[in-house]
Amino acid sequence: MKFSFPPLFFGALTLQVVGAEPAPEPIQEDCPVPVGYRRLDELEDFHQHLRGLQYVAVVDNDLIKLGIQDEGHLIVNRQIGPGLQFFRDGSWYESIVHGCPCEGYGVSYKRKSSEYPGSEFIGAAFAFRVHDVGNLIASPITTNGVSATSQANTRSGDLGVTHKYEPSPLTENLYQVTVTLKNLLDTDTLTDLRYRRVIHWTIPANIIYECVSIDTGTSVDLEYASDHPNMHAIPLAPLYDGPKITCRDGAGCQVLDSGPIDHGSVFQFLFKGADDLTPLELGPGESFSFSIFYGAAPDKTTATNALSTVGAEVYSFAYPPNWSSYPYCSSSFDGSPNVFIVGFAGVGGQPIFNSPPTAVCRDVYIGAWKGCEAFVTANVIDDGSTDLEDDAAGVPLTKTVSQEGPFAVGTITEVTLTVTDS
Repeated sequence: MKFSFPPLFFGALTLQVVGAEPAPEPIQEDCPVPVGYRRLDELEDFHQHLRGLQYVAVVDNDLIKLGIQDEGHLIVNRQIGPGLQFFRDGSWYESIVHGCPCEGYGVSYKRKSSEYPGSEFIGAAFAFRVHDVGNLIASPITTNGVSATSQANTRSGDLGVTHKYEPSPLTENLYQVTVTLKNLLDTDTLTDLRYRRVIHWTIPANIIYECVSIDTGTSVDLEYASDHPNMHAIPLAPLYDGPKITCRDGAGCQVLDSGPIDHGSVFQFLFKGADDLTPLELGPGESFSFSIFYGAAPDKTTATNALSTVGAEVYSFAYPPNWSSYPYCSSSFDGSPNVFIVGFAGVGGQPIFNSPPTAVCRDVYIGAWKGCEAFVTANVIDDGSTDLEDDAAGVPLTKTVSQEGPFAVGTITEVTLTVTDS
């Protein structure tokens, strides 16, 4: 098939290591399972059955559960899911299945070839709404029940799309999805690579009314974001304004605690080259990867900490309104009992949340100098302190020690190593 179409935290953070409008009536939640929801814990036999089928995978880390199709999009059953679930209060809670099961992705590209003068050839493919798939051919998804890998190619055989889902090694509140786009051609170069991800939120305990935050940070690859709840996944489809949030210039758009209204989260990327200006080009056999994060937390603080830990550059939160206090969506409300999360990294931006450095020190023996006294420096007792953002940028950490000396011969002294990021 061919298509042709004419910040919340800033500043230095320090770690110290010692020694080494009137809203409608809400849907009430009278028990752990919201009204209108089926008990997902009673459906485990069904989920176990799904695990044995070739065309879906159900993975979880005991806190976050995802249902994944062969092509790499979420939701394995439009009635009961799972799509994106959070385990709390003894039950699994679903966030994207009920109502419109509209979660998916799309890719598009141009092929630079003399066969198509002016690079007018455009390829596009999408996977959306459970089984609405166009121009993608997927291999059977592989999974061990915790992680899963999806591999799909465009029908033309030009572009490969891999989604590798695995629990984040840095936080239990997130699954990390490594998305890899690969040029499968022998001679031609692909450019104008776009990726669109769409989500329709249906947050418990209300499946129609949510509070949503979107922050696009400094990403140079992001060309559009909105809270449109029913946007199609194909990147060549029109980009419509969302009901409350529309970011047509990509980066630099921050709208927090919007709603309550029927929301979604839509992000479209046009990946750039090394100059952050011109479109990325993939030569024959070359590939490019970025990360998506799906997850949930009991409140916005925990959600923010999770995204900080993984260095998210773009993100969206969705949480239930606080019907007991107007405005029903506000910064003063913590988003409990569940805040659902989608985020992105490796998309040409800086981390929105400045994660704290990790200070690591070690015990040392210091030889005495003249006068039988010893001294110590921060670098001597440092044992590999790290910082997510500074390490990636090649910026050294600032390290200090609480006491450099002098220390008398034979004494054992406890000191504090303080590590500060930029």
